[in-house]
Amino acid sequence: MEELNRLIEAVAVLQAEQARIKADVAEIKADVKALMLKPARRWDSAAEKALLCLVSAVIAAVLSRIGLS
Repeated sequence: MEELNRLIEAVAVLQAEQARIKADVAEIKADVKALMLKPARRWDSAAEKALLCLVSAVIAAVLSRIGLS
């Protein structure tokens, strides 16, 4: 009976440890996803700024053609 109680306790400890590991893995996965998105956000920002410059240049060219400078 003593061995059965120790086995039950060991399984309970393993179950608690597995739950902690599962939570840690979920946290690590979320961190990795955030890190993977960071370069994409940088490229999006750079593309947005380039497009803004292009639109500004086109507007400036149109305004100078019609005589507004």
